[in-house]
Order: sequence, then C-alpha cells, then structure tokens
Amino acid sequence: MDPITMTELSSQIWSDFGNSFSQVVFYGVVAAMAFFAFRSIASGLLVKMFSEFQPGDQVIIDGEEGIICNVGLFQTKVSIINGKLKWRYIPNSQLFNIRMERVILTEEQLYKKFQQNEDNKNGTD
Repeated sequence: MDPITMTELSSQIWSDFGNSFSQVVFYGVVAAMAFFAFRSIASGLLVKMFSEFQPGDQVIIDGEEGIICNVGLFQTKVSIINGKLKWRYIPNSQLFNIRMERVILTEEQLYKKFQQNEDNKNGTD
C-alpha cells in the first residue's frame, strides 16, 4: 500500500462530505416537495368531501361577491363579479383560513319572500 499524504486524505474527506451533503440536500428538497404536494392534495380531498360549498354556490369571499365555478384537488376557482368579471384561484390549503360565506338568498329574492309573506298575511285576515 502506498502511504496517503495529508493533502490527499483531506481532499478525500472533503470529497466524501461534499457528496453526502449534496445527497442530503437533494433528498431534503424532494421530501419537502412531496410533503407540500401531499398537504395540498389532502386539503383538496377534505374540501371536496366535507365542504359546505359546491360549484354554483353564490359566495362572499373577503367582501367580494362571486360564484364557485370548480372545486379541484389543488385549488378552488371562483368567479368574482365586482363591476368586472375576474377569476380568483384559491389554494385549497388556504380555504380554511379565509372568510367565505354562502349567499342563501339575494336581496331581490329576500324581498320577494317578504312580499309573499305580507300578501299571505293580508289575504288570510
């Protein structure tokens, strides 16, 4: 066996350390990406299975009125009607953190119901 000099030994150690360090970084990045993908898919499944909101529902999101167009695995698509038509894509993982309310009756529908009730009261007396 040939004797190894300190320089060769040092470069061998740093070479091995560099290879293992880059592998740790690579696998760490892959694990983080897999975690975030899994979290997003899990949120999407929870929204699809347990959400009270369905496509076609009229909602108010952060003070803006809109209609839910699609509930996907990664995001929910809402059309916002605020003078202009715009699309808002909300990651499903954030749906639990924003204020979203379902509109059950519009003002017009509520007024018609009120008028019907008043007419029924007046007609039965």
